[in-house]
Amino acid sequence: MKSDHFDDLLKRYNQNKLSAEEHEILENWLDSIHHKIDSSSWNEISRRRLEKNVLNAVFPIKSIWKRLQYILRVASVLLVFIAIGFYIYHNANTEISTDEVVVENRIVPGKSTGILRTTKGELVVLSDLHYDSVQRFGDIVVERIAEDEIFVKPIAKNSFEIQTISAPKGGNFTIQFEDKTRVTLNANSNISFPSNFSTTERFVTVDGEVYFDVQKDVYNRPFKVKVGETIIEVLGTKFNVRQIKDGGIKTSLFEGAVQISNEKFSVKLKPGDELDVNSKGEFKIKNFNSEQVGAWQRGFFSLENKNIKEIMTEIGNWYDVDVIFDDIDTNVKYKGSISKFSDIETILDILSLAEGNTFEVQERRIIVR
Repeated sequence: MKSDHFDDLLKRYNQNKLSAEEHEILENWLDSIHHKIDSSSWNEISRRRLEKNVLNAVFPIKSIWKRLQYILRVASVLLVFIAIGFYIYHNANTEISTDEVVVENRIVPGKSTGILRTTKGELVVLSDLHYDSVQRFGDIVVERIAEDEIFVKPIAKNSFEIQTISAPKGGNFTIQFEDKTRVTLNANSNISFPSNFSTTERFVTVDGEVYFDVQKDVYNRPFKVKVGETIIEVLGTKFNVRQIKDGGIKTSLFEGAVQISNEKFSVKLKPGDELDVNSKGEFKIKNFNSEQVGAWQRGFFSLENKNIKEIMTEIGNWYDVDVIFDDIDTNVKYKGSISKFSDIETILDILSLAEGNTFEVQERRIIVR
């Protein structure tokens, strides 16, 4: 056969003039050239298999061997480009995916987030509710009245099922009750309350840090807050209560009066007083700076007279990161304040310059030395 047999074969194929035998020969060869491979797994074995399939195609005329070699080289080059293209595409996607993971793992400031745990155990993200929407969850109705606030009221007057609302790590949230009392949860804090307050008292249980703006109600029912084993009782007042991880409690009174008691003591505070109770139940009353205690509501971390462990615990809650302490000096006290909406690098730089602590960020962990 002449050397241009292959060209003639393709030409007659396009003109539909091949014999059955020639048609079968050409299809077998084309099948071998179009051998399906997965570019992601293209390797030397697959390349050799393709080469073998091409060389085994039924073309008995030796004069086309050079043309086959040429075509094989072209096919090999094309397949290499396909493999390279896939590699670039795959890695480009991988880089994008990695960037997305980095974005997801970035340490960013907290935001207004509240979560209701219904009596059936369901979790409702209250901050996702539409503004001015009113929805029923069990025996309570919830209305979204602001970006960071909901209004809660009971449905059935004879229901006292316990409801729990939390501000998770990385979130603050405010709840307004039917008596117009407002409570603001700091990050990693929660409050539990009945669907209806009883006829004799308004009773809630809190964990973490919560600011109360308690209103007097028409029935003169005292408002009682249980923190650990301690009860805070008021009629109408503004105060902040913070539960310390080691079991201590700090209650700071802004307005009105509160009576605080447990099995070891009973004291009454006046505005400007702060009760500091340690894990052993020992307490002391001192004056406090309202600007510093209320800083977290206004968007600041107050550093005043706090050690690095106290400061980084607050930062860990707000930025939703784990904080690990490695050989730190808790006797060193800080001063000033930092915006809660600064990027984490800025905050750590400021803290590092202030007292010489070093910080290592590992994904969503901060190691303090």
